[in-house]
Amino acid sequence: MSWKEPLASSTLSLALFTLVALWLVNFAKKVHKGYHDFLALGPGGTPSTPAGYLRICVLRIFTLRNPLNPPSLPSYIHPQSGILKNLPRRIGNRPEIVGIAPQRQMTDRGSKAIYTALTATIKELSLRHPDSLFLGTSRFEKHNTGLFSLPRCQSHLTCNGEICHSHAFDGSMHLTLHPADVKTIIEKGWGERHPLARESWWWWFRFVPPTFVMIYSPRTMEEVRSVTHIIYAASWWISGIDLRKSTSDGMAPTSQGQGGDAKSEGVRKDQNHDIRHACTSHGGNLNKLSKAPVLLAEDKVKLHCLEYRDSK
Repeated sequence: MSWKEPLASSTLSLALFTLVALWLVNFAKKVHKGYHDFLALGPGGTPSTPAGYLRICVLRIFTLRNPLNPPSLPSYIHPQSGILKNLPRRIGNRPEIVGIAPQRQMTDRGSKAIYTALTATIKELSLRHPDSLFLGTSRFEKHNTGLFSLPRCQSHLTCNGEICHSHAFDGSMHLTLHPADVKTIIEKGWGERHPLARESWWWWFRFVPPTFVMIYSPRTMEEVRSVTHIIYAASWWISGIDLRKSTSDGMAPTSQGQGGDAKSEGVRKDQNHDIRHACTSHGGNLNKLSKAPVLLAEDKVKLHCLEYRDSK
């Protein structure tokens, strides 16, 4: 055996070792950067821990390819149309959106004053309709305040009846809409679908409803008014009650059908089963109201909750 053969073998081994070492160093740098980028998004629905980051890395495999593609509109949904047809178009380009849980807006945010106006609007909405709405801690994101529909008023079930929640980090919002309204807000530039809002039959690990969307941060008071219309649409979809009938916002109100369509009711039960799984994933309990402080009197909340349980 020539002396050159072991030398060549040693050189090849050294080259392979160097390549593997360089790959590991590069991989470690990417993981380090990705983890710190994840932490920089602030608290959200996923714990800000290494385990939480690993969970996000796994979920990233299942995200929507294009969050700007609207969801399907099944024939069993009644009514087939939403209530945002008159929503104006948002001015400007779409902002940069990053993350999964949390999902955040990185550019073109509104000021703190505008965010304060938005949260005041949500609070006022709960005060104006105490028989159907209340405030509590979001079940999707445990660190933000959410607007909820009382159990007896829920038409399309979400986690604890959550209608929407806002993000102090960037001024954006998450909420659930009628599929047709999701298409409208996408086409008019107000938002996009959440990356985990899948609707495929094999998607067993659904963490959010298929029509769960992010609404971009309003930048002006005029945009706050437009976002308020979107909140009304979310409330209409979740509660089945058009709360805008008591307002003069210039947008024609529409009420959901309250008929006893057996087929629609049966499919709704299937939908609720899927959402129950999503709510359990978030640690929610559909037989209880949020334990967070709410604006309603405690005895009134308990009364509604007992009525809901008795009806089950």
